[in-house]
Amino acid sequence: MRGLLAAVAAAAVSATYDDSEGNAFAYLSAAAYCDAGPVDSWSCAACTQGPISLSSVDFIQDSEQTTFGYSGLDSSGVAYFAWRGSADIEMWINNLKFDTTPFPGCSGERC
Repeated sequence: MRGLLAAVAAAAVSATYDDSEGNAFAYLSAAAYCDAGPVDSWSCAACTQGPISLSSVDFIQDSEQTTFGYSGLDSSGVAYFAWRGSADIEMWINNLKFDTTPFPGCSGERC
C-alpha cells in the first residue's frame, strides 16, 4: 500500500500546469460552441483568437442526440477533437446510451 501511495504522490508532484497550454485548450473548447460554418472554415472568434490553428476541420453534429463538436489537424498533423458539454439532465442520460463496436483482433474482457 505504501508503494502505491508513493507512486501516486510522485505522479502528482511531477504534474505541472502550463498556463499557455491551458489557454490554448480553452480556445479549442470554446470553438465547439460556435456554429458549424465558421468552425469548418476555422473562422469563428474562438478559432481565430486562439494560438492553435487547425485545418481539415470537420464539424460533427447530431441534432437529435444534441451532439456537437469538431475534429481538425494542426500544422504538425496533430489531431484535435472537441465536444460541447451537456446542458441538462436529459442530455447527461442520453450521453450514457451508446453502442460498442468490436475491435478486430482483440478478444476477451478488455476489448
